[in-house]
Amino acid sequence: ASLALLTCLPLRTISTTDGSGAVMRRRSFATIIVGPSPLLREGLARVLGAAAFRIAASAPSLDDLMLDATLLQQSILLIMDATDCPGAAVEQIVRFKKQHPTARIAVVAGDYELGDMVAAFRSGANAYFIRVTTCDALIKSLDLVMLGETILPAEVLPFVQLHENK
Repeated sequence: ASLALLTCLPLRTISTTDGSGAVMRRRSFATIIVGPSPLLREGLARVLGAAAFRIAASAPSLDDLMLDATLLQQSILLIMDATDCPGAAVEQIVRFKKQHPTARIAVVAGDYELGDMVAAFRSGANAYFIRVTTCDALIKSLDLVMLGETILPAEVLPFVQLHENK
């Protein structure tokens, strides 16, 4: 198995502002992309790189990563591809979250399956994207995830509205 060594690279910085527009806090994130498809990993790396995300590593699974001690002190954004095997992705998210409890985790899925989405959020995911998301929407959504927001797919809205009416 090939190993990807994570080193300290320039990181995406997110700023929040108060109501007057003054910057309140800055947070830098190292982005890690994990998934079995090299094409998806490379595509995400190119799209995110063009948006000033700094990709610290990309690998088929978490087992293929060796984390640099310097990076472990940074905030981490993990993007997990759950397209082919959602169960394996959930297991990896659980392990990663145990080691990095403050990491923000975004799951990319090929289609909408309520059970897979619920399992991803229960394992520690902060966002769940269907692969057909546009590049701009993905980037802005990941910015929100890094700011602490939770992102659900639009397909969940009918379930929320149904339970709201009961």
